Amino acid sequence: MKITDDMLTEWFAAHPSLLDDRAVFSARQVRTIVREAVAARRTTPDREEIIEECAKVCEEYAADQWSLYKGRAPYTGSEQGRADPDVQGRSDGADVCAERIRSLKTAPTSDKGGA
Repeated sequence: MKITDDMLTEWFAAHPSLLDDRAVFSARQVRTIVREAVAARRTTPDREEIIEECAKVCEEYAADQWSLYKGRAPYTGSEQGRADPDVQGRSDGADVCAERIRSLKTAPTSDKGGA
């Protein structure tokens, strides 16, 4: 998982002692803080928007690879990959990835199976 500035801001707000330059944390404490922050992020109101943005990236890649496979704009049809089954497979795989990412919207956000 990529740690973002927003996540760090949330951690600092939840754990003000992190701002103390003299604070020393064990690996266990750091793991606990990260685990808590990740769990909190899974229930944020913008979770569905984030999931949708991820799915859109997959769809855009799928459309791009399909255009390459078919030789459609922005491609001229003479590029390597035109009518290549591997390119078609990447397009299909990206579409499946988008569907699976979207299925996360309805997945439970708790490790215990609850919402």
